[in-house]
Amino acid sequence: MNSRRKYWQYLATIIIVGRLMFFSITAAAAETIAYEQSPGHLGGFSTDGQGITVADDFQIDHSTLINNITWWGGYGSTNLPTPPTDNFTIRLFADSGGQPGALIQTFAVGNNTSRTATGDFVNPPDPNSGFEGRPEFIYSFTLPITFQAEANTRYWLSIVNIPSLDSWIWEVSTLCPNPTCVQRSFTDPVFGPWEPYYDNTAFQLQTGEDTPPLSVNIDIKPGSFPNSINLSNRGIIPVAILSSSTFNAPGQINKTSLTFGRTGGESGLARCSSYQDVNGDGLPDLVCNFTTQATGFRLGDTVGVLKGTTVTGTPLSGTDSVRIVP
Repeated sequence: MNSRRKYWQYLATIIIVGRLMFFSITAAAAETIAYEQSPGHLGGFSTDGQGITVADDFQIDHSTLINNITWWGGYGSTNLPTPPTDNFTIRLFADSGGQPGALIQTFAVGNNTSRTATGDFVNPPDPNSGFEGRPEFIYSFTLPITFQAEANTRYWLSIVNIPSLDSWIWEVSTLCPNPTCVQRSFTDPVFGPWEPYYDNTAFQLQTGEDTPPLSVNIDIKPGSFPNSINLSNRGIIPVAILSSSTFNAPGQINKTSLTFGRTGGESGLARCSSYQDVNGDGLPDLVCNFTTQATGFRLGDTVGVLKGTTVTGTPLSGTDSVRIVP
């Protein structure tokens, strides 16, 4: 049985019928879809970053590098021509208790999107009222810096647009049973306060052809063995990423991408400031320091994992033994 709900909010009509399925695709192919919320063709949210900002969450079941974002929407007035230009801003947030938290990345997209009319509608025509329908467009943007999404981690995507003419509406995807899907901010366009609302938005996250992680050699706490880590210590843990004849660690690693700890996804990087030959092979190695309390180690752990990317976006990982002491 289809259900119908009608919401009016800030120029946007939201009409929801039934439910659409969210899905995550993991097939290895060029421009693989990593996550998708399909367009519902039944309304949308105005989101201009001034009167209202909309954000929607996503979670992927495997770690991946997002290099392209696609989304669906249209324009508020059906009697005006299509705006000649858009002014998009895309933001990615960490999660904080079920709503957008720390701002991770901002992309001032402007009009640098691929925009194509789909021939379908954000709101379908209604012959009973004479409504001609709100035309649907699909937009796509290639990120200048890839976004590393960790497995089973919630993030939030915000898209706002102030077109040169008219207002813009981010198309709805599906109805949620509880107001825990999109979050809307009516004051601060970046940091909230955020308010939960029904429905989801239509977008797709894409990754390039799957690339196996580059295996690197690391040395936790260079010069010591065993590599004892005291869980009560509030200092730092040095980790050396070792160079080889074909890999220059200081020059080829994106230092800000590095994470280290129990699973390799823990964000506790303090600094990377030491280039030294820690293993005596005549090659400069990269030494980075990670906050002990952020590594997530537990009693019984025997391996520490480092993850990150190269400056060209290739994922990398390395492991070394650890001995955890209380």
